[in-house]
Amino acid sequence: RRHFWHVRNIINFLLHTEKDKEDVKYIEMVYDDITQLIDFVESYEGTINSIRELYVAKVSLQINETMRILTIFTVILLPLALIAAIYGMNGIDLKNITEIPLGFLVVLATMAFMVVGFVLFFIKKRWIVLGRENSEKESKSVNKPAD
Repeated sequence: RRHFWHVRNIINFLLHTEKDKEDVKYIEMVYDDITQLIDFVESYEGTINSIRELYVAKVSLQINETMRILTIFTVILLPLALIAAIYGMNGIDLKNITEIPLGFLVVLATMAFMVVGFVLFFIKKRWIVLGRENSEKESKSVNKPAD
């Protein structure tokens, strides 16, 4: 783009210094062509910038989606890992849980209820979408043209 501006300035200088009418006519044609090229380059530069911004936005949305999924897995698995870590510690006396006939099953049931609770919470918050019907409705509402 800068090169076209320099060429245009040189042609403009030639246009004002040239005395021959025939040469002036050709120089004016070249000047108009260079001006048109500059307009095209600036137009295409704007288009390229828009496409680049669109690409960056798309990549950002993909990263956000990945982070959302990782967050869901972390929130669901972290409490389970904490319970398993506490239950597996040697330094803590867990005789009251192990002496209960179904103590281990109580711990497993607690962990299962936590997972179900988190999943239901995420479904209610629409972080998890079940089935194609919901995702198709959301995509239609997002892609619906404005009236």
